[in-house]
Amino acid sequence: MNKKETLLIDTNAVLYLIKGDENLLELLDQQPVAINFITEIELLTWPQMTRGLNKVIQSLILNVQYFDYSTRIKLAAITLRQKYKLKLADAVIGATAIEYN
Repeated sequence: MNKKETLLIDTNAVLYLIKGDENLLELLDQQPVAINFITEIELLTWPQMTRGLNKVIQSLILNVQYFDYSTRIKLAAITLRQKYKLKLADAVIGATAIEYN
């Protein structure tokens, strides 16, 4: 894997990172990561949210590349959902990855 490529990670990956998953930490060592607005929403509304975890997540959001909503992402997500029958969040995350290469 090219160490300079930014990887768009989803909600589950962020939660595994926060929990200290050694395999994921090793895989992403020195790897730039990004999240999108869907991951932010999912993280900040996670049912097991605590004040401490909220602070960790807020810090993470401020320290990774962030991709916000756009019309192009919306249109790509529609296409992905129609073609592959993906859940909405997965389609938007996939569309974000496609949009930002």
